[in-house]
Amino acid sequence: MVGQNAQDAAAHLDPKPRLAIEGPGGDAPCSGPNDDKETGNVMYERGYRLEDVDHIYNRQLLDQLRRYWQANAYTVAYDDSSATNPVWHVVARNTNTGFTLSLIQGDNGALSLTTGSPCVPEEPLPPLRS
Repeated sequence: MVGQNAQDAAAHLDPKPRLAIEGPGGDAPCSGPNDDKETGNVMYERGYRLEDVDHIYNRQLLDQLRRYWQANAYTVAYDDSSATNPVWHVVARNTNTGFTLSLIQGDNGALSLTTGSPCVPEEPLPPLRS
């Protein structure tokens, strides 16, 4: 489910990027309201590099992703993508499911799309696939 969110979003982008898995993906423990106790829940995350698209399209892809978010019950939770900032990060959270999608531009212009789950009971991750 985590990776499917990124694939669904990327399918609405033009030009179409190829999603290349970044790292192994994984989980992180969720803690209590004061980060002081185990809850038995985890948050799953998976990241992808957006490849085969020239960096000149980065702003266009961000605009398309914003439209996708708006049409699919996401709200922007964090945005430092000013026109003068060469490195930026935009995070949107789905108001129905709690899943997040983040678009990140690195200092070399490379884009990555990261998706994360809300805190859920721990389950094994499915095998990686692109």
